[in-house]
Amino acid sequence: MLFRSAGSEFIVNLKNISVASTVPIIQEIPDDSKIDFPFVKSKVLVVDDIEANRKLIYFNLLELKIDVWEAEDGMQAIEIAEKIIPDLILMDMRMPVMDGYQAVEKLKNNPLTKDISIVALTADAMEGDADRIKSIGCEAYLSKPLDKEKLLQVLTKFLKHEEINP
Repeated sequence: MLFRSAGSEFIVNLKNISVASTVPIIQEIPDDSKIDFPFVKSKVLVVDDIEANRKLIYFNLLELKIDVWEAEDGMQAIEIAEKIIPDLILMDMRMPVMDGYQAVEKLKNNPLTKDISIVALTADAMEGDADRIKSIGCEAYLSKPLDKEKLLQVLTKFLKHEEINP
């Protein structure tokens, strides 16, 4: 497999493993410098039990000058959301203590937090999951591993931004 990213090239050779295709896969990494608008001062709560996942999203949002809060489970997410009332919550659906499904239901039934847009983060994009995720109140979902371009599309859909005309 061949992966390219801003001046780097990685080749992975797998020994004694048959593959369906010998055509190299090229994955283009979006360039943040192409963003032609600034986000209006926004608050995003990132909820994931895996710190590396939270940090990946945190640094992507920080580059866009978005204020980021983090929670490692649904209980923490509810507590933080009630205090800061974020503009958007990115919610992992599978976590210990309280999973994303339970947390979203509680947030959507709480008068303080019911209007916050919630985007589900899931590695389990199985058939029927999208329907279940939307039925509990999530406005959209992103599959893991997170694609930077899709994250940007979600942000532009749910966060206020000012378009700049050239």
